[in-house]
Amino acid sequence: MRATQTRFVDPSARRSRTITIVTRQVPDRDGTEVVVECHNAPSGISLEDHAAVIASSLNNHVTFVE
Repeated sequence: MRATQTRFVDPSARRSRTITIVTRQVPDRDGTEVVVECHNAPSGISLEDHAAVIASSLNNHVTFVE
């Protein structure tokens, strides 16, 4: 689990969000299932920015587990 802070011009959008990444081996598929949950995301963030934060968190997770 990782808490992140995003910088926004609007002070009401400044708060920590929690991104939970759960991985599970799937032997019959010879792969890994990845579930990403995001809690307390700011309402003012665009879908593109939200996706970028999740992608960055996934990249950090990959770096950590490799």
